[in-house]
Amino acid sequence: MFSSCLTGEIMLKFYYCTGKEIVRIQKAGEYDNMREIKTRYLPPDTVLGDRYVVGRVIGQGSFGITYIGRDTLFDSVVAVKEYFPAHHVYRNVTGAEGIMVCLYEDEEQSEYKQMMGKFLDEAKRLSQFREVRGIVSVRDFFFENNTAYMVMEYVEGVSLKEYVEKHGPMKGEWVLTHMDPLMDALEKIHETGLIHRDISPDNIIVKPDSSLELIDFGSARETNTEKEKSLTVVFKRGFSPAEQYRARGEQGIYTDVYAVCATMYFCLTGTVPDEALERIFVDETPSLLSMPQVELSRRQKKAVMKGISVRAKERYSSIRELRMALKEERWRLSWKNFKRTSENG
Repeated sequence: MFSSCLTGEIMLKFYYCTGKEIVRIQKAGEYDNMREIKTRYLPPDTVLGDRYVVGRVIGQGSFGITYIGRDTLFDSVVAVKEYFPAHHVYRNVTGAEGIMVCLYEDEEQSEYKQMMGKFLDEAKRLSQFREVRGIVSVRDFFFENNTAYMVMEYVEGVSLKEYVEKHGPMKGEWVLTHMDPLMDALEKIHETGLIHRDISPDNIIVKPDSSLELIDFGSARETNTEKEKSLTVVFKRGFSPAEQYRARGEQGIYTDVYAVCATMYFCLTGTVPDEALERIFVDETPSLLSMPQVELSRRQKKAVMKGISVRAKERYSSIRELRMALKEERWRLSWKNFKRTSENG
């Protein structure tokens, strides 16, 4: 059976599949049967929006599946992200419902519809940043198959996680130089009232020209917690602060500050900081200040460590503050080196 709901000029049909055995989830995204994982993907060559042809899966998480695709209008390669909260929905392409996304529980209709609307609202807001360096651009968004889709530019490259694992810890200057444009882009995102909530080496792509690009805004939310009393719990061990482990934990720009600094820590050391919940009781994350091999000044190391403070009030309150702390030290060292060179010359 299905019910319909008008959103703007788009008719959304919400289908609820009943009367059949379905695979239950052990964890978000993990199924009892590997065959069921494959049957939840859209078949290759599926056409969406009368325009986009999807290919293989190139990424997936708790909230979505990303496919490589082709825009038949402009004959270009794109990435198509399908809203697919694995703990709420399933698909069986070999069954009667075909490619339709189905809810596990009929009672979740209202919640699912609300979450899907937010996914599209965020896509619309992010589409204004198409020209911002360091942020994957959103080109299109629409409803279909009882779910929502976001079409983005396809970013060539490898994840920052893979890059560091292959090449080892990065030099301090490399990290600061490459992360700064990304932080500048985050500032612009934060100015619109959004926080990313899922920054990590997994969600940063190292492009062929070695520049970095932040992808996957599926977890982004407004910073105004009064508008949303309870947030979906989204966390990535080692890169998410303690407040993200609680549905009613107050989250803000300082939440992204933690993730950015944890990512820099990983790039500099090749190791992931200890999980935030563990650090509340016993913080055994080695400090950068005790690592002479890390090529940063003492002040810069302190800045990164301040950014991953367990308590939110002890971190920088904005990305701008963090950038200034790192840049001021770089300027000071540059001036010091310039003076030394002039005196010796």
